[in-house]
Amino acid sequence: MSSKTKNYHDYNKIKEKYNLILKDNNQKIFISFLTENKIIFSNNISFSKTDRNTWLKRLRDSKICVENFDRLISGIITWEDLKKKNNSNAAKFAWILKGNDIKLKMKGRSPWNKGVYGERNSFHNKSHTNDTKRIISEKNKGENNGMYGRKMSDEDKKLQSQRMKTKILEGGFTPNTNNRNTHWEAVLDGIKYRSSWEALYKFYNSNSIYEKLRISYEYNNETKIYIVDFIDEVQKLAIEIKPKNILKTEISKAKIKSLNEWCINNNYHLLIVDEDWIVSNIDSDIIDYQRFDEKTQSKIKKLYEINKKN
Repeated sequence: MSSKTKNYHDYNKIKEKYNLILKDNNQKIFISFLTENKIIFSNNISFSKTDRNTWLKRLRDSKICVENFDRLISGIITWEDLKKKNNSNAAKFAWILKGNDIKLKMKGRSPWNKGVYGERNSFHNKSHTNDTKRIISEKNKGENNGMYGRKMSDEDKKLQSQRMKTKILEGGFTPNTNNRNTHWEAVLDGIKYRSSWEALYKFYNSNSIYEKLRISYEYNNETKIYIVDFIDEVQKLAIEIKPKNILKTEISKAKIKSLNEWCINNNYHLLIVDEDWIVSNIDSDIIDYQRFDEKTQSKIKKLYEINKKN
């Protein structure tokens, strides 16, 4: 048997071992292809060496990963959210076990930090002044910059790009300029959205969760990450909000195609929200404009005015 054939059989055994773990935990998505440098799952999500090793380690060592794998790899829940939930449950369990002991030791005293939540980190919650930003910039110029004189190889750039895509897919990072035409310009109840239409849809559907679902899609022979506008886990909806003219672009068609496939595989319905859908489904008389910032109020009113004229 050649070394290549032997490696194939070895990785096939490893793949079968992990798939058995997934099957035993009632997961439907499995590993369809595995080599030393790559892993591909049955929903066509793939990772190269570093991230491949990360996922195998999670499947091997993390019970919460295995029990929630379908939701994780489909983007319904992120790894960060899952860890937070697990840590929260662990803390609650610890309190159940040790709470009475802690109460006895406290003997009626208040915790030293009671009522001052967040104050220790107040500095980090403040934006730097322009002067501070200028000083930081000066300190990091030229030879003081950690990357000074270093050039990344094409392979390093690809690895960095893949790691960033994985972070986005898992929910560990959300780009500030996912939609470069809007730049977080709308506010509803003090929360920022990338467009007035998105803020309006959130007002209309309070169950919708913003930019939680992330899926991969193919465009120009390259795998990219698509951050879906909203997901409604109650009504089982995946919602994409775009003007009709943008929906006609090739990149939008590629995104919608992948999102539609995701919906079919996960028993969700795809909802495309364009200007016609908004004015037909959201009655302008029910909109509480005071919950929006002034700029967003103006844009929403203008949308309905244009529709009346047409």
